[in-house]
Amino acid sequence: MSLRLSCLALCSALLFSNVALSQAPAAGYMDFTQLSQHYGNAKVEVNLNKALIGMASMLAQQQDAELAILLNKLEQVNARVYSLNNNYDKANDMLNQVTDSVQKQQWQNVVTINENKDRVRVFTRSENDKIAGVVVMAISSTVPGGEAYFVNIVGEIDPANVSRVIQSLNINLNNVDQYLSLPYGQ
Repeated sequence: MSLRLSCLALCSALLFSNVALSQAPAAGYMDFTQLSQHYGNAKVEVNLNKALIGMASMLAQQQDAELAILLNKLEQVNARVYSLNNNYDKANDMLNQVTDSVQKQQWQNVVTINENKDRVRVFTRSENDKIAGVVVMAISSTVPGGEAYFVNIVGEIDPANVSRVIQSLNINLNNVDQYLSLPYGQ
């Protein structure tokens, strides 16, 4: 069985076993639970806590020690994918609202891409001179009707590794991650 399938199977099993951590939100956490009021139910919702990420890290250790180290520094990964039903104006309005909210909470915009109907925003938040979290928001027209993506990676992470972490946890962003693999500063 491939590493991705093993990680996905293990994470799914743990998700249904009621493993939970009750702590105050970390500095790098962004609450996306209110998005369903705007977009409706998420097509995809992923919520991985430290315990689940730790299990994925243990599995990764056998094949990719560097990835295991990256995963060990994470506290939480949350992702939401919503169908747009061709309502790009409404989606752009919501993206702008969330962007404003994130910036008011001291997140730094590191990537902004506006290409045709597609939009990508990447923000980081620092604590003690280390990145404590990354937020990725995107609107994509690559899927018929369009989709909106919201990802929050909580923990110490280099923004250049966001795409690698997302892919290793088998979170499908339908080509949005192509923008995340660009070198920052371009």
